[in-house]
Amino acid sequence: MALEQDRLPGSPASLDDIIQRLKVSGNDFPEQAMRDARACAKEITPKLIQLLQEVTERAKRGDISEDNSQLFAVFLLAEFHAKEAAPAIIDSLSLPGEGPFDLFGDVTLEDFREILAGLATEVPELLDSMIRNREVDPILRGAVADVYQFWVRDGVISRLDAVNKLRQFLHRATKDRELHLSASIVSTLCGLYPQEALPDIRKAFQKGLIDRMVIRERDVQEAIEAGEEGMAKELRQLRPTGVGDAIETLGRWFKPASYSNRSRLDEGIHPPEPKFVDLLASDEDEYEPSTIHRTDRRVGRNESCPCGSGKKFKNCCLGRTDQD
Repeated sequence: MALEQDRLPGSPASLDDIIQRLKVSGNDFPEQAMRDARACAKEITPKLIQLLQEVTERAKRGDISEDNSQLFAVFLLAEFHAKEAAPAIIDSLSLPGEGPFDLFGDVTLEDFREILAGLATEVPELLDSMIRNREVDPILRGAVADVYQFWVRDGVISRLDAVNKLRQFLHRATKDRELHLSASIVSTLCGLYPQEALPDIRKAFQKGLIDRMVIRERDVQEAIEAGEEGMAKELRQLRPTGVGDAIETLGRWFKPASYSNRSRLDEGIHPPEPKFVDLLASDEDEYEPSTIHRTDRRVGRNESCPCGSGKKFKNCCLGRTDQD
């Protein structure tokens, strides 16, 4: 009888059993274990956080987990709205170099923005520290900076406060000559009507500190000309904050044949490209209007990449395609 009681949902033995069943590798997907975890969300949350902490500490010593339990743990914690997990998640993403990608794979860039936007609202200083940490991959840091767009849309922070925070990041990134991070932050600013940041952005471009494979002067011009209406449109393109259903979300990665690829490419209609007053022109790089008219629609920076990778266009093929 005691053994049967130990196996009741929420009992220590049952919780440990669920954690063990999450430790699968390759393309195996522990759907039933995740459903069981969902049934005892409050009780299993501390164990999921502990699992993530232990995996992160081992990774710091060079011992990378051979299973995907940390990935399943993070998505379950996001579904459970477990804000107490934010420090552990940020710590795992702050591993140097390829560390976060070793733990979480390609999911890192695309879904952790939404996860952190939902869970890190009470610890923004930890998020800021990660963005400033030069040991962390600059592409990942740039993607995490996008959280400020989510927070503006969700009413967590004002547009002006977000712009000023991003200006601080941009100043630091350009001072350290981090081209890709600088470009990513400028791209994030472009979604927030960055009129206050225009002098900083112009200076960075003129000094050659912006990777034009990620963002161009014309993109900034568009954002300024579009005004607050353009900002609202950019923010509407963002995906929902957090994770509504961890099983469905991860199922698209682990069981692609069974889960639809919900691309945003067919959503919305982009208006004709306007003519711009050149706000950023310098002697070296001056924008000249073209008389060529496009017949295909322009892919927005925050939309899914048309190559089918599942990543945002600006974090994938923007620099390899011609959208001029």
